[in-house]
Amino acid sequence: MWHALMLSASWWFVSRLQEISGGAFTVAEEHGGNNYDTLTLYDRDQREIMSFNRPGHLHIWCTMNHELTEGQDRGSSRMIDIWPEIERSSPQTVLDEIVRLIELPVPEKPLPATPATLLSRLASDILSLSVFDEDCFDCRSGYCDGAPIPFEIRRHLFEPFPEPRERLSKPIDLARKESLKFWFIVRKSEPLLCFETNGTVYTRKGRTLDLMEMHKESGGRITAEMMADCL
Repeated sequence: MWHALMLSASWWFVSRLQEISGGAFTVAEEHGGNNYDTLTLYDRDQREIMSFNRPGHLHIWCTMNHELTEGQDRGSSRMIDIWPEIERSSPQTVLDEIVRLIELPVPEKPLPATPATLLSRLASDILSLSVFDEDCFDCRSGYCDGAPIPFEIRRHLFEPFPEPRERLSKPIDLARKESLKFWFIVRKSEPLLCFETNGTVYTRKGRTLDLMEMHKESGGRITAEMMADCL
């Protein structure tokens, strides 16, 4: 259960940071066996801002202005022991501290939805459905940098989705760039849904959905229940 809670909470933080910033972050995944399993957030200049290491700490590398954070030494990250901190206070309190440390401007009113904000919100919502289940949902990238295989395209995740799978038929460098655009909802190692960063959703039943259109049709609220028949 603790693993499922970490997965769900990490995507909750990502979704809230995307909503506050108007989708300013690119999210990538890095994996290193039992040592690290991170969601890394890059800004629009492709500068690494922070990494959520699910088995470990939150590492903040710089502010949104590419400066050191408060109390940070040059050449190292500002580490927050995020999971005990959440237990001591609350997720919202920790989020507020992260926003303060990276100097992320908070808008006076919610910013318009973007594919990035909707993707992260839906991933967070779906993962929250299974935090008490033995076999929880997970959200994984089509591309993973880490160990034991560096620069791995997770081709097995693309198999049930013909259009995304076809995009990997390009030369390897182009295939890697394509694989970075896709995220998958997974359960028991089986891919159930495929998200593209442009807001397209692919289902195992061959349906193609547009998150921005769904957002408009739902009156601005996309929920996991809207995907129930696909999970």
